[in-house]
Amino acid sequence: PVRVVLATDHSDYAQRCVESLLAFAPEGIGHLTLLTAFPREEVDALRAHLPDVAAGAAEAVLDSLRAKGEHLRARLSPLVGERSEVRVEDGYPEEVIPLV
Repeated sequence: PVRVVLATDHSDYAQRCVESLLAFAPEGIGHLTLLTAFPREEVDALRAHLPDVAAGAAEAVLDSLRAKGEHLRARLSPLVGERSEVRVEDGYPEEVIPLV
């Protein structure tokens, strides 16, 4: 079985790629990690300029990304069943992907 890491920013393009993956219907995926990299420092930087707005912004973004990841996990379940996980990691994609 193959271990697959699918890094996504949940953009329209990423969603089209997921649809292509489903159409290919690959076999042999032993485990699927759905990964979104989110640099919290960027939201934290907003606090200096918009303290009232940005106070809960990072957590709201993380919650939204987790929810999107769970939705994507359900979409991909025909390929892997329950052998998958959703991860939202702090950092930039080029930093986070090699660590997964």
